[in-house]
Amino acid sequence: MLSAWAQEGSSLPEEPDWTDSTSTPGEAEAPAPPLYPPKPLPPAPIDPTAADLSLGLPSDTGWHLPDLSGSDSWFAMEGMRLRIGPAQIRFDLGLNFGYNDNIFSYNSPRIADYITTVSPTVEVGIGNYPRPRMLIPLDEVENYFFLRYTPSFQYFAINTTQNTVNEDLALQGRYSFSRLRLEPAFTYVKDSTPSASDLGRQEYRTYHLSLVANYALTPKTFFQLRLSGLHQDYTRLVDYTTVSVSPAMGYEVGSKLQLTLGPVAGITYVEGGGEQPFQGVRLGFTYDTLRKLTLDGSVGAQATQFRGANPAGNSDFISPTFALGATYELSMTSRLTFDFTQGVSNSGSGNGQAYVNTTATLGFEQTFFSRIELKLNGTYQALAYQGNNSHTNNYIYFTARLGYLFWQERCSVYLQYTRSQRTSEVTSLNYDSNFLGSGINVQF
Repeated sequence: MLSAWAQEGSSLPEEPDWTDSTSTPGEAEAPAPPLYPPKPLPPAPIDPTAADLSLGLPSDTGWHLPDLSGSDSWFAMEGMRLRIGPAQIRFDLGLNFGYNDNIFSYNSPRIADYITTVSPTVEVGIGNYPRPRMLIPLDEVENYFFLRYTPSFQYFAINTTQNTVNEDLALQGRYSFSRLRLEPAFTYVKDSTPSASDLGRQEYRTYHLSLVANYALTPKTFFQLRLSGLHQDYTRLVDYTTVSVSPAMGYEVGSKLQLTLGPVAGITYVEGGGEQPFQGVRLGFTYDTLRKLTLDGSVGAQATQFRGANPAGNSDFISPTFALGATYELSMTSRLTFDFTQGVSNSGSGNGQAYVNTTATLGFEQTFFSRIELKLNGTYQALAYQGNNSHTNNYIYFTARLGYLFWQERCSVYLQYTRSQRTSEVTSLNYDSNFLGSGINVQF
């Protein structure tokens, strides 16, 4: 992830000179140099199954709201893009029509359908909120607030009982003091698309609240605290809630490398499945050349215990955890991305069932003639379930998307193909599905 505290082609602020100096009598003493808050570690990689593949829109990034500065200092308007005081407001619309040959992720019976999705989006931003694939100069770094809300209306041509409205809400902010920087975030997702850890179509809701605090101790060292709360609410499966805390000490190794080290602790409360406390340690790193290559990730270990009711028969275990994300700019018009993660999660498919999740994703983007964009994405995922019903499910996802940008770079059309496949030691869980669709995105 590109750092918001640096701009391509520009250097970071020079470290102040802390050596003693003798001031001339009568001369005013120079003010102490400011301490820039440290760069935060990037968020944990997003589960690739959480992306809305029918729309082809990544769930981990927003869009750049335009600068509508004008003669009127309070109000400006360009089409449906507004600026009211410090707030910028924008409306977008996505339309998608596709064919899925296995909408319930069952091989027997195998049910196909035609699906139409309408997704309007409203975005509100105040300050210098994150902008994808764009670096923010140091002199523009400031506090911000950002909100995005997208309801997705899904209509099935044959199985009309599956018609639904999915929702995606994201709030993010930042407030900086002289040494302290706070970054709260909240996401809410309501979806009925079959996920990796369950079968069939069912509605579920995910609530995730987090807070990252960075405190600069010296120009090179800082203290970081991460708080996280996640609640998974299923319609038919088992609900659970996870809270965790992760304090860490950080050190800037030059202008390109940042290291953090600290413990991780938390607990998962499972409906009818007891409690799952966990502890671990994590070494995190961020490396940014400010030109072509960006690396970020962590390595560590986590111990998980099972207390109280334990219908799944899990035993305490220790698992290595790691995460690696890499972005390489091949040229001005192409880039390569890679993500590799492993962690421990709770499953809603059984009371107290836990699994080790290992995921690898490779992506490629290429732009031709400034308007034609090709995206390829492949993901391999393995879920190793613990307990009496221990087994491993393997997933393969592949998506190819070809888009064309036109109408003042505000409208794009695309064709997309997605292949999903699961192979399991439990043969009844095996399935494969194919999705072929087309769509249009309009940025008003």
